[in-house]
Amino acid sequence: MKSLTIGILLLLSSIKTSIAQIDNVGVYAFGHSLIDHATANGHTNIMYWMNDIVQSAGHTFSAGGQYGFLTGGLGHDNLPPSSNWGYPGITSVWDSGTQSFGASNINNILITAANFIQYELPSAPHPLNAN
Repeated sequence: MKSLTIGILLLLSSIKTSIAQIDNVGVYAFGHSLIDHATANGHTNIMYWMNDIVQSAGHTFSAGGQYGFLTGGLGHDNLPPSSNWGYPGITSVWDSGTQSFGASNINNILITAANFIQYELPSAPHPLNAN
């Protein structure tokens, strides 16, 4: 829980820096279910709260992303990316069916570390790394 709290604080700090410098925040996440935890009201996913914070600062927000982990069978290292996240009330930052990643409105990238590996020591080899 401590690492999740630290991660959220770092994320909020990043958002604050981003909205201080730009008016239209466009976030693409290489993430997993701790970032995009779907529920009926959407209040359990990070993009919902990022949208709330950015809009309260008077800026616009768009978002998208994809599920996976940094490495392994569902790895984000398997490029090109795909846009498979969407949120009610939040504009999509990128439509992978009609435009390239480079032509999108993305100006912030969020990359999440793997979850479900809390039992591993920091000095141990990464359990999802096939090498």
